[in-house]
Amino acid sequence: MALLVIISFTIMVMVAGIFYYSYLLMERQTWHLVVEDPRDNVEYYFIKIKPGDHFTLTCRNSVSKSLVTGTFAITTKGQFEPLTTAFTSYGPGLPLDFLEEYEIEGNVITVIHSEEPRDSIRLWVTPSTEETFYLNNMAYPLGELTDTYLLVYIYVSK
Repeated sequence: MALLVIISFTIMVMVAGIFYYSYLLMERQTWHLVVEDPRDNVEYYFIKIKPGDHFTLTCRNSVSKSLVTGTFAITTKGQFEPLTTAFTSYGPGLPLDFLEEYEIEGNVITVIHSEEPRDSIRLWVTPSTEETFYLNNMAYPLGELTDTYLLVYIYVSK
């Protein structure tokens, strides 16, 4: 009987150890979304994320001055899956082929993307186009990082 208690206790300790080790391993595998200047290797934002998180990237169209909103999801591979692009006035740089699915509600056109996830986003930002990144109810104004033009690189660090 005492041997059975010892074996049961040993198994419980081993299972608890496995769960604890798994927890520690998961904590060490925290992912971050990084926004940096790839030319000067300056890191502007380092934001904790996890697979399934969604973020929004907005900017003003340089011609029409209307707001453009893109939504993305973080995949289980740490990539960016484009979900939608919404705009009220068509202009340069917006999705052209409406072979993709789209919705029109009021004066907002929303293109629903079906393209493959991407590893990163490279984006020119300027104060006049007001690029802003939104994640977890926080705003990260990219257009305020420069007085002129700045190329930013957005990716997931695992």
